[in-house]
Amino acid sequence: MSSSNLRKSAGLVGIAFFLIHAGALILTDSYHHLLWSCHLGCLLVGIGLLIPSKWIYAVGSAWMVLGVPLWLQNIQSGGEVMPTSFISHIGGLLLAIYGLRHIEIPRYLWVAATVALFCLVLVTRLLTPPTENINLAFTVWTGWETIFPSYFWYGCIMLALAALVFFLFEKLARNYQQKRCRQE
Repeated sequence: MSSSNLRKSAGLVGIAFFLIHAGALILTDSYHHLLWSCHLGCLLVGIGLLIPSKWIYAVGSAWMVLGVPLWLQNIQSGGEVMPTSFISHIGGLLLAIYGLRHIEIPRYLWVAATVALFCLVLVTRLLTPPTENINLAFTVWTGWETIFPSYFWYGCIMLALAALVFFLFEKLARNYQQKRCRQE
């Protein structure tokens, strides 16, 4: 199988991961959870690998790099988890790592990923119930209220930290890709 066909197949797998988890969420009437950035990140990675689009793939990968550690921390602290969530999180992250060998990470990805995340938070505020706090769009994360008594400052700091994570991911991924090119 050619490299292009493997990449496209990986893209279809990423889309399938998202759809499997989406089906489980819809069956449990939790469809609003589809808007979590990590679930959409898995979908974006899949689409970016399939068509291919370096921007779609890279934003999805950045969201996976940000979201998976937070998801793991949530599980560790006793948060609810669906079995299919492992597919979209772990599978999506593995596909994002796989894609580093096939799709270039563009310069200024961190800006695009941050702006896209900000837009996603706005959409989340419009389409999801505040009680679910999808993408931390409504309230300070439970347990952090003493650190951040104001949601405005919490939101600003969280977005700035996300931008920092995206910046570091871009630098590390581009450095990896440049070293790999020199070796080939």
